Amino acid sequence: MVFLLGTGWSGALRSWTGLRLSLKQWIPMQASAWTGRYLPGKVGLLAGKMQVCEMGAGWKGVAASVLSEQLAFIASGLALSSFAMPYLAALVSPAVAPHVGILIVAACMPALGFAVITFIVFGKLPGLNSRAWGLRLLGWSFAAHVSAGVGFHCLLLTLMPVAPTLLESIGLLSAAHTIGVLALFAPAGLGVREVVLASALAPQLGWKQAAAITALQRALVVVGDAIVVALWWVWPRSRSVTR
Repeated sequence: MVFLLGTGWSGALRSWTGLRLSLKQWIPMQASAWTGRYLPGKVGLLAGKMQVCEMGAGWKGVAASVLSEQLAFIASGLALSSFAMPYLAALVSPAVAPHVGILIVAACMPALGFAVITFIVFGKLPGLNSRAWGLRLLGWSFAAHVSAGVGFHCLLLTLMPVAPTLLESIGLLSAAHTIGVLALFAPAGLGVREVVLASALAPQLGWKQAAAITALQRALVVVGDAIVVALWWVWPRSRSVTR
């Protein structure tokens, strides 16, 4: 997920600033930003990406690329959460369950809106070198959510007697990630994401086992983040860029 999101951001950065970063250059920035998720208010995430300003990029273009990345992540996550909408609708209220179809359409609208706006509106802005940059960014965001969801599904298969389907697992984790990002007060979505997942699994497993599974999933994420931090420290830096 970290690599896929970073690939999407580097493309968006090129469109907004004209800077083409090599893999060697954007990997440490992405790792720094990913680690910065654990600071409140997402400040660390932005600070990690702002390192590119040292290479000559304007802060407005960098900020626009980061905001675009976050919006694409939210929009794609909402769209994929439609796969688990029956689970999620039941959490809100039994009265919502009959309107799952409407909720699915509503969940997909932000992704459609992002694609249309970035292609038609922002694609015409002076300085942007590609009309399709938003579509590519959205595609990388979808791929990131799906890759994480596949891993989550494999975890559930080993821990549950009857696990959700692959699409339902992708939808559940996408919804949890999206809500975690929207909860600005929660560093890396800590606590918020777990509540969403545990609430969805509790009707089948009970709260105790559902909480244990979500805690294990968070522990695995922390281990993965620690590997990202280690990569950040050992990855060779390069300052030369192309336009």
